[in-house]
Amino acid sequence: MSVLTLGLMTWGALCSAVSVSINPYPKTALSGQAVPVTVNLDTATQIRGVQIRIAYNTDLLSFASATRGTLFTGLNVGWWRAFNGEPNEDPGVLRVECIIFGAGIFTTGPGNLLNLTFNALAEGYSELSILEIKLYEPVNGTIIPGVSGTNGAVIIGPNPAYAYAKCWLQGPYQDAVMSTALNSRIPLTSPYPADPIIVTSIPTGVVDWVLVELRQSLNGPAVKSQAMWLFSDGSVKSPGKPFMLFMNTASQAWYVVVKARNHLSLKSSSPLSLSSSGTPPLLDFRLSSNVYPDGSTIQLGAYCAMKAGDANQDGVINFTDRNLWRIQAGTKGYLSADFDLDGKVLPRDLNLCWRTNSRVDNPEPAMRGGINFSLADAELEQIGDQTYLKIRIKAAAANENSPLGTGVVLLNYDQLSFGENVCASAAVSVLPGALISATFPVYQLIVNDYEPGCLAITYEFTGTANAGIQLPSAAAELMQLRLRIADLNHYAGLGFGPDMQNQQFQADNFNLLSPVNSNPGDEFLLPGSPQGLSLQHVGTAKYLSWQAVAGCSYKLYYSTPQNPAWQILAANVQTNSWTDYADEIIRFYKITANSGNSEK
Repeated sequence: MSVLTLGLMTWGALCSAVSVSINPYPKTALSGQAVPVTVNLDTATQIRGVQIRIAYNTDLLSFASATRGTLFTGLNVGWWRAFNGEPNEDPGVLRVECIIFGAGIFTTGPGNLLNLTFNALAEGYSELSILEIKLYEPVNGTIIPGVSGTNGAVIIGPNPAYAYAKCWLQGPYQDAVMSTALNSRIPLTSPYPADPIIVTSIPTGVVDWVLVELRQSLNGPAVKSQAMWLFSDGSVKSPGKPFMLFMNTASQAWYVVVKARNHLSLKSSSPLSLSSSGTPPLLDFRLSSNVYPDGSTIQLGAYCAMKAGDANQDGVINFTDRNLWRIQAGTKGYLSADFDLDGKVLPRDLNLCWRTNSRVDNPEPAMRGGINFSLADAELEQIGDQTYLKIRIKAAAANENSPLGTGVVLLNYDQLSFGENVCASAAVSVLPGALISATFPVYQLIVNDYEPGCLAITYEFTGTANAGIQLPSAAAELMQLRLRIADLNHYAGLGFGPDMQNQQFQADNFNLLSPVNSNPGDEFLLPGSPQGLSLQHVGTAKYLSWQAVAGCSYKLYYSTPQNPAWQILAANVQTNSWTDYADEIIRFYKITANSGNSEK
């Protein structure tokens, strides 16, 4: 019966979750003090021994001693070793091994496994990170699988104040998490002058920087200001720490304020106490009951979030913020008008963030109607000594009920042909097309460089919903472009960018036009002028030849002194020569190279 009982209990230990933790969490101390912590077995588990490896910051802590915990009191511990750093361990790593000798002898948790003591060398914060944990089962001494470890932490310095905190930002919020699309663009220097902290890297999972203030009164000045990281799960943490931490902070209740670059700030509804020892409390600003009701948050299901749209951080969402969006529309980067924090300033930022927060209600945007984009009527134009490509961008309804609101056209182009950043280099001009010119300036055009080889043309609808144009079923001219050509005899590389999806709005500037369809563009050559024209007379025959232009056919034009207007003599000529048997004694000739979409 005793053997059967032992077998069942061991099986239970193998199948249940087993955990080990370092306590207290966190441990606080002053520089020069001893720092005692315990390693505890948290679960009712039979073990014969333990091996644990713990990493710590050697600039802040030095190892002093390790002793067996109360779980091993009175037992025959035949194996006990503690290695700290070299030569038996890595620098800054402590390894402790403790094994009971004797057949069938074991100890049972929960309880104290080990007692460790460090010395505090300097002020700062150090993790006590469990690198490896092994617990040995009683019968065969094999390793118990699936054991988890909870790290410890040491805060060294006077008057620490710390807490877990959580909040949501409206812009990047999606299905109970926040998008980290901006992560690669987040700067290493905090954007807040109150705490311009510099870090060496931005961890995966960070949404953006935020600034946390501690105030003695709701609207009083900040006593403490610290830049922190906001993670995708809503956690607010001081850089390199698992919670928010203030040092040299009086032990009192504080009003807590959280600020973001382009969202309204939130304030705690009452003074909150932070911990100076023991387990950190949770300050959950996702709950509206914990937030001062000044309209700075918006309800998203069961939780609330800081309202998006305050691009200039003046505490209100107004037309100044919209004007900043207009300046930045169609650009990428770490930008104040990027209200959804995806690294792009596009119509969604204006309509689903800034504009939503000027509405009384907060409905979900619908997707209906639809829009098709196309390129048409490409031709070359000579102005002075510069050559330009003229082209039309057309739009049509993909299906019924497609009133045109705010949207964006992203046009990719070949940088060998046109150079890069054509807007910044003044190499592009854009005019409203026939579709919107009749109502201009109700539709405003904003032109920016989206990428070095992509032009962004935002068309903003500023009128009332009933003033929006109903898209026709046949493609109509939305806008006209003239692009200065940097080098001929390259392909134009024109095509629409993929980020146009979910950025085209109906005239209410809330519901989306969907689907968004666009042709892939025309990969046509920008031809240079035929050179080396030669003309020979043999009787009435006139033999013309010229240097070939790669990838092109040719058109021939002629005129006479009596009829000086150019007339087509031949089109789609495939060779770089032609024989004309005209009777006129005097004829003038012009040859153009034609790539199928443009001629020169």
